[in-house]
Amino acid sequence: MLHKTEGIVLRAIPYGETSMICTMFTLQFGRQSYLINGARSAKSKTRALLQPLTLLDLVVYKRGNRNLERIKELKPLQLYHSIPFDRLKRSIGLFMSELIYKSIVEENTDEELFVFLKNTLLSLDSAPVTAPDYPIRFMLELTKYLGFYPQSGYEISNSFFDMQHGSFSSQAPMHLNYLHGTLSGLFGKFISEEDFVPKSAERKQLLHVLENYYRLHIPGFNGLASPAILEVVL
Repeated sequence: MLHKTEGIVLRAIPYGETSMICTMFTLQFGRQSYLINGARSAKSKTRALLQPLTLLDLVVYKRGNRNLERIKELKPLQLYHSIPFDRLKRSIGLFMSELIYKSIVEENTDEELFVFLKNTLLSLDSAPVTAPDYPIRFMLELTKYLGFYPQSGYEISNSFFDMQHGSFSSQAPMHLNYLHGTLSGLFGKFISEEDFVPKSAERKQLLHVLENYYRLHIPGFNGLASPAILEVVL
């Protein structure tokens, strides 16, 4: 059966001599993988549309619970004006696509999450200046939609952040996955103060904290390759 939907490209890999398998997060079906024949042929115009985070308007086949579906039609939903051409935004985009790809692992419809991602990408594209803490702010915001947003509440008397439960407490938990001291205070400030702009060294610390936080809450999350690129760019 044919369905119209919107999609965000997460990853496209070669398949056979001229085809590609493209993983997308779609408005109607959640995460889906599609076999696109001829996408790598010399005359194909499709390959240019399969770059990470491209927004697409799709007509797709949906046949039961197949792991690999097909696309009847695809065209740009909205073209970016700066993300492909701005070095910083392009690096942030690669980070975001990897994070989304590794975080959204189930084929569940989530319209709220899709709208959040779409609006975030369009906002990044149109922003005249990109804040240096943009990647970690996005990483934190995404946890709201994934179901493990950390609770605020840091105080000197409540200074242990339990990474497994996502909350601060007055005593160390009965496991080793927690923050304390300066790092706990930094994370608490980052959560509770939207206008707080961490310094370069603090951004690196927060990036690693959030990466470990994702590892604890998403089964199979094995870390990210792109933070190393971001550390150089930022």
